[in-house]
Amino acid sequence: MMARRSLVVVLVAALSSALAATTPVGASSHCPTPQSGTWIGTWTSDQFAAAGSGQMDLTFSGSSVTGTMTFVTGTSIISNNEPITGTVTCATVTASTGTVQSVATLGQDGASAIGTYEVPGVDTGTWRAALVTSLVSGSGTVLTTDTGSGATPSDPVQIAIASPISGSLSIGEASTANAIVSGYTLLGNVVSIVAPPASTASPIQLVFELDDASLGGLSASQIEVFRNGVLVPDCTGSPGTASPDPCVADRTTDGDGDAVLTVLTSTASVWALGGDLSSVPVPDGIAIGDASVVEGNAGRQQYLKFSVTLPENSPVEVTVDYTVSSSGATGAARPGVGVDYRNPGLAKTLRFPLRPNGTTAVRKVVSVPVYPDTDLEGDETISVDLSNASGAPIGRATATGTIIDDDGDASLLFSIGDASIVEGDADKRVAQLGLTLSAPVAEEVLVDYVIAGDTATCAKVIYGAAPPYTDCNDLGGKVRTARFRPNSTGSTPVYKAVGVLVLSDLIGEGVETVTVTLSNARPATPGSTLSIGIGRAVGTVTLLDDD
Repeated sequence: MMARRSLVVVLVAALSSALAATTPVGASSHCPTPQSGTWIGTWTSDQFAAAGSGQMDLTFSGSSVTGTMTFVTGTSIISNNEPITGTVTCATVTASTGTVQSVATLGQDGASAIGTYEVPGVDTGTWRAALVTSLVSGSGTVLTTDTGSGATPSDPVQIAIASPISGSLSIGEASTANAIVSGYTLLGNVVSIVAPPASTASPIQLVFELDDASLGGLSASQIEVFRNGVLVPDCTGSPGTASPDPCVADRTTDGDGDAVLTVLTSTASVWALGGDLSSVPVPDGIAIGDASVVEGNAGRQQYLKFSVTLPENSPVEVTVDYTVSSSGATGAARPGVGVDYRNPGLAKTLRFPLRPNGTTAVRKVVSVPVYPDTDLEGDETISVDLSNASGAPIGRATATGTIIDDDGDASLLFSIGDASIVEGDADKRVAQLGLTLSAPVAEEVLVDYVIAGDTATCAKVIYGAAPPYTDCNDLGGKVRTARFRPNSTGSTPVYKAVGVLVLSDLIGEGVETVTVTLSNARPATPGSTLSIGIGRAVGTVTLLDDD
């Protein structure tokens, strides 16, 4: 694909080095150190037609930040190349220009920031920025026929700038934080591009090539582009113009099976490719589902419970290795300041042994302890990866565990997390959602919950009877009550699991969801003065289709 273009700059960002240069040295999980170097980003007015949008160029040095805001489109409320000065306190960036005041939150890797700005009494807006690493620079008009090696599994995203550039040009790998919209999966790595601003009539043309091994079963027409975490729409204006700005002009597949997407934009910035993998069936085999749990403020520990499943009962023993690793959260062997979960780097073997009936079970659980705290840190994630399977192939190898931050509210609250599980072809399986109490108390407390089909079909399943066609057992819509009773220590636990029975089938029906909704949190003792409420009221079970 690249050889067909005679005037291109080809810049490759390797996945194998993803974020290797963006790990802050000496930074704590909760007060990250901003990394020194070139940062780029964009700002966008809430009143777009009045105030416009533009680019930000930033430099962090210790606890200070300097840079400029460059005006690109709209009516100039913000002066062009307006100087920025500011400071960093813990994870908060406070900066201003002559007319603009802004505040942002620094990413935990110290290589990204997202925030808001205000022109008092005139305008408000948002801005995002990320560190540029592995600089490749030129000056003057950049014209080259270098086509690179093309996208590969180790270098999955290749970018060509297929228009002359007057000025300096740089590209580097950027943080994955806030890179894409919720509901999409990041495909390949995230890149930052610095280039002189262009116009919507004569835009910069970016050609993204995504290796076929990174497509996740999607076609080129199903791949989306994101700039600074915002979905880029398709072009609707005159050919060759960025209308809207930016926009996707073309999606195609080259001779190697790689996806090729062409984007037109007046501003470079931070780019990512993503896709909605919910439409792609999970291949038959050993599969692991995602999990989330609300962190809580006090108590012993919560749990992330990952369901590892087989499509059906196996006549031979099945084993698979799994490893736990950080992808934003901080782990340690013991609780401590800034520690989010236990046993980072844990590597074990999960076994599905033969039972007396000569077959295996279809579900096992990997549990990861999560430590409550009161640190304002945002949601954080870990990964659990399967490998080295015996007795069955691996269908879904990676799961994400999300630790949902609930800090900033000192109230006593019940909350419920989410889970996903592969539906399977035979036998029943249980998805477990973490029901948490924000802190232990000295008396029994209760909360009601009800299971209901959302996009899934659910009904009451009577054991011993032929089940109706259904995806899950909703217990007939019956309201159940979870009880947290004080134990031998005199305090209640802070975690229980709520199970949702999932029934397997051989019907291709796509991803479906089931909800578990909390209500009526209360002390068990009549007349108690204990005040208790509900924080996160609805948990979702996502049924991943494998048919």
